[in-house]
Amino acid sequence: MTVDSDPILFPTSGCAERCHVTMDWMPKENIRPLATLEDEGIIKNVVKDVFISAFKELGIKEGSKVGIDATTMLILLKFQEAFPKIQFVNGDDCLKDAQVIKTPDEIVLLRQSSV
Repeated sequence: MTVDSDPILFPTSGCAERCHVTMDWMPKENIRPLATLEDEGIIKNVVKDVFISAFKELGIKEGSKVGIDATTMLILLKFQEAFPKIQFVNGDDCLKDAQVIKTPDEIVLLRQSSV
């Protein structure tokens, strides 16, 4: 996600349908399912074939900072190899801050569920 564009989400294939149903605020074409990234060869190919073009689409350039909220060490290393001039930083705090913000509908549902 960047300031100037809609976010792109890469859920595992098994979560993609749930994301399409529950994340109605996101453009459906920006929810892009991926296989589970566990094998080094698959990770290398996905970074090369998927993330390079997604970063270009988002306008992420050399010298940018990219927040990562949850990944494996192997994926982080492959990102750093593919994008040596991009700084990868902890994006988890940003997501935690965003989770605190609730819409009026969410507040009603939270109150109902805690009774």
